Amino acid sequence: MNSNNGIMVQCLLNKNSRYQVAWIREKVAYVGNVIELVENDHRDPGWRVISAGTRLKEDYLRERSRDYLRTRKASDV
Repeated sequence: MNSNNGIMVQCLLNKNSRYQVAWIREKVAYVGNVIELVENDHRDPGWRVISAGTRLKEDYLRERSRDYLRTRKASDV
């Protein structure tokens, strides 16, 4: 894993009548900013930042992003 200690911010986003929560880079995570979401080379422009909350290092988020799978596997009967 390459070392990227950028800060990510969990934000509430709005586009038309849709809402989404996403982790975005701190430099663009300010209320009122309009951003483009990119996932698997798919670009989705026009999302407005409604609120910005928790800030965490990108490396930490990458390490924790799949924890729910281990928790689910351990809790299944």
